[in-house]
Amino acid sequence: FFCLRRHLSTAMFLSLVWPASAAEALRGVSADARPSFNGPTFRCRDGGAEMPSARVNDDYCDCLDGSDEPGTSACALGAFYCANVGFKPRVLPASRVDDGICDCCDGSDESVAGTCQDACEAQGAAFRAAAAERAAAVERGLAARREYVAKYASAKGGWASEVAEKKTALEEAKASEAALKEQKEAAEVVERAMQDEERKRKEVEEAARAAAEAERRAAEEAALNATRALLERCTAEVSPDPEALAACPPPTEAEPAAEEENSLFGDDDDEDSGDAAAAEAEGGGEAAGEAAGE
Repeated sequence: FFCLRRHLSTAMFLSLVWPASAAEALRGVSADARPSFNGPTFRCRDGGAEMPSARVNDDYCDCLDGSDEPGTSACALGAFYCANVGFKPRVLPASRVDDGICDCCDGSDESVAGTCQDACEAQGAAFRAAAAERAAAVERGLAARREYVAKYASAKGGWASEVAEKKTALEEAKASEAALKEQKEAAEVVERAMQDEERKRKEVEEAARAAAEAERRAAEEAALNATRALLERCTAEVSPDPEALAACPPPTEAEPAAEEENSLFGDDDDEDSGDAAAAEAEGGGEAAGEAAGE
């Protein structure tokens, strides 16, 4: 109870001695955040401790979130707001406050007088000039785009007619290709039929040629066998049959036949032919002697 009474008494006292204008001069606080610093007490933004407003920016970190030291480097989690009038506002980590380096263009992060000069107006002017140049470049690009769009709109009709013509030509080419393909396939069918016919004709001719050759060889073989049989009958050792003898060729004609037979049947037939000739001569001599005796 005593502590509560003491706390209320302190708050009432501070409400009398702490003017509202003091919050407006708070260092490192944005205009939107200043209402939370108005009044005799301040509560940490994380909802933690509440303290007299005199303990704000006293270079001692009372809040865990560092919200009671927006204008000093006492709190590791604190943040410093640069107003940078004439340029862009900026929020710095509390560690960069009063470190001897001008981080804010208005120099508000350094409390020692003369450390920093307010350069926000110059930086803002340079920034706005660069932004204006970028905007002009964008406008030039948009103008070029509009020009291209207008050219495209005027040329679109011609392109459409050209595309239609090319599509028609393509369809005609496809139809011509299909017709040529059909003609090619028909010609290939005819060619295959002609090739088959030619092949069959050659097969027939070859078969006829083979049959004729076989028939010729058979005839030659039959003639040769007949000649051989005739020579055998004509050259027999005993007296031949008179009818067979009449069919024998004359000696002048028989000798070539015998020579041909000998050439056909080899050396063994030569001996038989010689014996047959001797027998024929002997038979002829006996016949001549009997005729002389009579």
